[in-house]
Amino acid sequence: MKPIIIEATKNTVSQVSSATKKQVGAYCRVSSEKEMQLNSFDAQVKYYTEYITQREDWHLVKIYADEGITGTNTKRRSGLKDMLRDCKDKKLDLIICKSISRMGRNTADLLKIVRETRELGVDIFFENENIHTLGSGGEFLITVFASLAQDTSRQISENVIWGQDKAMRSGKIFCNNYIMGYDRVDGKLVINEEQAKTVKRVFDLFLEGYGIRTIAKQLEQEGHKTAKGKDKWNPVSVRAMLKNEKYCGHLLLGKSYTQDYLTHKRVINRGEKVKYLFTSDENGNYCVPPIITEEQFKATQIELERRRNLADPDLENNRSRYSSRHALSGKIICGKCGAKFRRCVWNKGKPYERIVWKCTTYMEKGKSNCPSDALPQDILYKAMTLILQALKSDQDDVLDNFMKSAEEVIDNTGYETEMLDVQVQINQLNTELKNLRLMRRRNEITEQEFTEDAKDIRENIEALNKAYETLEKSNALVANKKDKMRLLKNTLQKEFGDIECTDEIIKGLVKNIVVHSRDNIEIHLSGDIDANFSTDNKTITDCTMLPVLLNTYEYDFSNIFIIVKNTKQEVYRNVKITVYIDI
Repeated sequence: MKPIIIEATKNTVSQVSSATKKQVGAYCRVSSEKEMQLNSFDAQVKYYTEYITQREDWHLVKIYADEGITGTNTKRRSGLKDMLRDCKDKKLDLIICKSISRMGRNTADLLKIVRETRELGVDIFFENENIHTLGSGGEFLITVFASLAQDTSRQISENVIWGQDKAMRSGKIFCNNYIMGYDRVDGKLVINEEQAKTVKRVFDLFLEGYGIRTIAKQLEQEGHKTAKGKDKWNPVSVRAMLKNEKYCGHLLLGKSYTQDYLTHKRVINRGEKVKYLFTSDENGNYCVPPIITEEQFKATQIELERRRNLADPDLENNRSRYSSRHALSGKIICGKCGAKFRRCVWNKGKPYERIVWKCTTYMEKGKSNCPSDALPQDILYKAMTLILQALKSDQDDVLDNFMKSAEEVIDNTGYETEMLDVQVQINQLNTELKNLRLMRRRNEITEQEFTEDAKDIRENIEALNKAYETLEKSNALVANKKDKMRLLKNTLQKEFGDIECTDEIIKGLVKNIVVHSRDNIEIHLSGDIDANFSTDNKTITDCTMLPVLLNTYEYDFSNIFIIVKNTKQEVYRNVKITVYIDI
């Protein structure tokens, strides 16, 4: 039986009746905003406008355009999105595009667009390739041409990266036009004197103990403008300034890199790519004019790290973040759970108002998770005053005994033995390398064997040399500790004994306080008294050694702990305070 043949009545390419005008649009795109490409863009728009309107059977719906937008992804291409939206709304029958690469250089994205428009019955005609997406074999040909376009994009990206790397090697500055404290003149950074005052103010406030948010508010109150001339300061911008090495004359290039040429996503360079650091030349000239000293910048980075470490990662939402308003912020540690203490005010506004410090675990999760007691602030200040007074008189030779113990620890913590061991290993490897060369000259081993063994030996020597440098630096710090201990003893005996404990003393002298219970408290003093009370650097440096016992004291604080309306509480009667100095 023969079938009855029903002839096709519709054009498979246009799918529009010949009696009806086709609804036609055109898509144009250039990938950069350079003058040459923008001229090409204008020419494309003009060409398609004239090309479509001169056809009597076509009706121009719209020219869809994206200027200065890459073709490797579709996220920021508003013109393309408008075109696809009109396709879904049945406003288009035909789309004309100059070439496949103008529609997109990402094969996956392009095929998605083609399939989506085909399902909607919309044809895309690529002029250069002479391809209709509704025609037979259209998708196959588009896949081939799109792959070629994508590979071209990859090659362009690699060339751009190579060019940027070469530019960074020569010290070319890559930054935006709004960098606080500087103006860009002929590709170089020149100090903006008015903004430089703001930069110095930010670093000074931070090293005085102010927090990031407090600094932002202070700048607003003092009338400082941002780099863009705005009155409102964002704490994020303040933090970025504090971490910007350009302010001390250094230039670090390669901080971030493009992870994928298709998405153009930039990520922080955490060692995956090469970085280039420029400091000063042999004549002391900087590639970026400094606004602050290198010492100030280094001190700032140490303090940033110290404050970051104050946060307790075990607490929800990291609630024990650094606070700059109070001298004891971040210094009091719970001896039961290890969390930081937080400042609270009891009976606020009443005559018997009292400042206390409480464990954040206790406050956040309750007594079942940490049964620690609150600690009144005035007890800590009174304890420090009594301790400093006792050290000034030093009737029991506490400081002399401490100095002997500290010197023993310092002498036993030297790195001479480790340095000697590393040097012996380096000498042995050098001998092995020498013997290896001799064996090669005698043809006892092949060239490949020599190359492989020599490479392993050289890598081991390089690693040992780095280890030796680290030990040498650590040993130099150890050698300097005795001088710091003598300075600390002199300061404790002559400067603090006749005064009440102040916030400045707490900030500069107390490293941390460990509260085991209301009757058992540890106070750790910092051994680096010179750095802590320096006018140039008011940060507490990290101690590199063990805490050394200074003395144990016992005090009765029951007479100063008044809870309510002059009613004395029989607590804090026998408080043991153990004092250590971290050297």
